[in-house]
Amino acid sequence: MEATEVTKKGNGMTAGIIACVLAVLGILFLGFIFVPIAVVIAIFGTFIAIKNRNLSGIGVNVLAWVLIVVGFISSPALLLMVGFTASQAGDENPFNSLESKVGDVSPKLATTLPAKTFPQKTVSEYSRLISGLWVGEYLCMQEATGVTLTISSKQDDSLEAIFSFYPTKANPKAKEGEFSMKGDIDSRGLFSLTPVSWVKRPPRFSMVRVDGQLNDEENSISGKIIYSGCSTISLSKK
Repeated sequence: MEATEVTKKGNGMTAGIIACVLAVLGILFLGFIFVPIAVVIAIFGTFIAIKNRNLSGIGVNVLAWVLIVVGFISSPALLLMVGFTASQAGDENPFNSLESKVGDVSPKLATTLPAKTFPQKTVSEYSRLISGLWVGEYLCMQEATGVTLTISSKQDDSLEAIFSFYPTKANPKAKEGEFSMKGDIDSRGLFSLTPVSWVKRPPRFSMVRVDGQLNDEENSISGKIIYSGCSTISLSKK
């Protein structure tokens, strides 16, 4: 009877300890590999510990779950994967259809930004003013990444662009990549650019949408990166 009790107390402990170790490895490096494995083992350990009412086993597995959450948050790859999955669930093709977000007429431009009260110009004027080379940074996963946005206007005043991102001194580990975009601008200087295709794609990266507005001095752009985990983009004209 005593031997049976000792064995019972050990149930769930080993799995919980293994899950803790894997979660810590996921926090330190290769989170997209170790954290999912830790989740599977923690589920098993938690189930066994609760089934056998083993308080020590439950405690170790709770610690494992805390470490798993930390490992998940500290892994940009996992956050991007979850963000991409959420986008796919909400929209079968979220990045390749400008028409669903913008429409055919520029003044009806759909954007996430509130329009500031700048003097209105024609769409043609803003389309011409925004054309050129823009350089700055954007934030994703709370890390600044360098960006160059090369915008050109077409005869119908719609926009084409190349979005290039790269490392900076503040974030030397950032990846380098490039993709093409298309979009529209309205008579308030509000614009929206949606991705078209990759020119240079880093592994496990997804293209993003950019909503922004040309400022009143016409030499800078402020806006948002429309993608899970991303926030602002700031650009100056060169």
